[in-house]
Amino acid sequence: MAWADEIATHNTLIDDMQRQKDWISGVSRTWFEGVTTGTSLTERTADGAVGYVTAWRTANPDATAESDEKGYELWDYWINGQMGSGSESKTKDEVVVELTNGIAAITADRDSLQAKIDNGEVDAG
Repeated sequence: MAWADEIATHNTLIDDMQRQKDWISGVSRTWFEGVTTGTSLTERTADGAVGYVTAWRTANPDATAESDEKGYELWDYWINGQMGSGSESKTKDEVVVELTNGIAAITADRDSLQAKIDNGEVDAG
């Protein structure tokens, strides 16, 4: 893969990982942009996952797992659950650390590729 393509792929991955980290960490932004059909999970500005599901529950106080499966499961997970299950289970803080470390590693690789381009090295890929 050409360096420029790798950089673009890295940037997409970094953006996705940052969005996941923001969701878990409670960063205020707009979530579920453009989602409007088949669920009550609609675009809403909130403080990450907990803020989002709290606002969802306020707007949907009578929702159940049967009446709104996706919304209810998301609410139940973030209010009552953990990330994963069994031996794979991690706290939200552990996942944030993993995402932070992953973002740092991918950013370093991306920056190294960009430095090669900036230094005029020939991309053999």
